[in-house]
Amino acid sequence: MLWTVLTELGRRCNSVEFVLDSKAPYLQKTKYNVLQKSSGFFSEIAKKQLARFGVVPESGITHFIDISGFAYGDFWGAKKAKRRLGRRAAAGRASIYMLPQAFGPFSDDDLVKEMQRICKSSKLVCARDAKSLDYLKGIGISNAELLPDITFALDVSDRNIVKPDGDYVCIIPNAKLGESGAMDNTDQIELYSQVADSVRASGLNPVIVLHEPKADKDIGEELSRRLEAPVLAPDDARDLKALIGGATAVVTSRFHGLVSALSTGVPAMAVGWSHKYTELLADFDCEELAFTGDRSEFLKVLDANLCDIQGRENIKNKLEKPRTEAKRKLEELFDRLARQIDS
Repeated sequence: MLWTVLTELGRRCNSVEFVLDSKAPYLQKTKYNVLQKSSGFFSEIAKKQLARFGVVPESGITHFIDISGFAYGDFWGAKKAKRRLGRRAAAGRASIYMLPQAFGPFSDDDLVKEMQRICKSSKLVCARDAKSLDYLKGIGISNAELLPDITFALDVSDRNIVKPDGDYVCIIPNAKLGESGAMDNTDQIELYSQVADSVRASGLNPVIVLHEPKADKDIGEELSRRLEAPVLAPDDARDLKALIGGATAVVTSRFHGLVSALSTGVPAMAVGWSHKYTELLADFDCEELAFTGDRSEFLKVLDANLCDIQGRENIKNKLEKPRTEAKRKLEELFDRLARQIDS
């Protein structure tokens, strides 16, 4: 998502400097070639000195572009919403733009108040699925609009990566399934073991892809032992999307693994933990490709749609028109965002 914003706004806004607000280690952030945000009293006092090192205090930022993905809802709570944008909305010193992401549900009164303050103070509020939009409307947010996930716009055709030999299927686990209570790691490993058996029976090679190498390291290594399959973990998100885009099919528990597949026309199935997975598949008229709790049914759908040549072709044909339309809408979104920033 960060690469998408840097790429799309970078070619539209020549005079803009980007500042990254992230808790990631410093060396991980240097690859983006952006300035770093600091906070606290000292950073305001020493801002001229810090500027020599590419560090900017919060008071020097004129626009906040939120690309949380999924950070505003009951699962995360009011404190996180206030920490990310609530305090900035209250201060009113900078313009706020909430790019397409998942929202809700909102049953906590404190969270509702934070979201109302944030959204009503934002110049853009974009939900990336109909259910998220309904959650926002349900708490009185009238300025929200429906738009696709921004990473549909990220072009990775120029990435030169080494891909696995032969026709491969990416299996992308997610440790958060266990944290959310949707499926514990033992059940996830068992399901993906059966997925790998079906994939191999159809003449394809399963590979384990870690979309979040640190968070999913343990489950990925366990899967590798069980499946006797390689683990791939590109450290650049663009290479990760290119790897997924080169696959014959994808089975994923990571949401942006699903986005990367659909946006590159690769048939994919999802084992998710929130509404955002099924809502995305619904945008492509492919709801049947989501895991609904019945393992045998999921494997049956896998065999018919991803392991079968004609089944894959049918899915690829269904993906073409929606993904083209998603990219068109995002072109318009970034044009509009750039105009607002420039003005």
